[in-house]
Amino acid sequence: MYFCRVLSNEFFQMKRWTVVCVIFCFSALLFSSCRVTLRNGDLVFFQPAGSDLEKAISLSTRTDTTLNFCHVGIVEILDGFPYVIEAVPEGGVERTLMGSHSHETYFIYRVRHRYAARNAVVLAWEHLGEPYDFYFQHDNGRMYCSELVWECCRKRDGSHLFSAQPMNFKSPDGTMPAYWVEWFTPLGVPIPQGEPGTNPNGLAQSKHLRFLGTRRYETCID
Repeated sequence: MYFCRVLSNEFFQMKRWTVVCVIFCFSALLFSSCRVTLRNGDLVFFQPAGSDLEKAISLSTRTDTTLNFCHVGIVEILDGFPYVIEAVPEGGVERTLMGSHSHETYFIYRVRHRYAARNAVVLAWEHLGEPYDFYFQHDNGRMYCSELVWECCRKRDGSHLFSAQPMNFKSPDGTMPAYWVEWFTPLGVPIPQGEPGTNPNGLAQSKHLRFLGTRRYETCID
């Protein structure tokens, strides 16, 4: 009887420690996956995933040797799930569930102005369904990715939070890539080199943003 009691106590102790270990591992995993929470109006940046357009954008606009972005969108929490309101060539301005992008890693930045962040989602709703701006020009009824962010992030007085800067399509060596020549020639418009505009790399350098970290296909919200 004593021997059975000892075995029973040891089994109980082992079972208890197993439960503790499982809880600890689960808590660690949960903490790790939720260390970067999301809010409405956060900005999500993407690094090039392989398309020719992404490579061309990153080549012409790269300003940082560590992070190099080719796309950006606005976070919206809808029914408890995180989405990205973004302008993409395939569908124009649309709402995409986080986790369904071809990019594995999401780089999360928080807009320091809370009003501008919250209002950005409301303003972005007004652009849903607009076609993609293959011309990369402002005020033409079309949107490219960073233009959508620039247009929707505004201060209380209605002015833009981010400043437009002269656009650059040239390579670091100063030459114009054949990709952009082939892009704009069928459109019948000149390459808008030096015209006011925005790009993901430029936005990421803004003093109005704070880098929070990265996420990979999680749905933790704040």
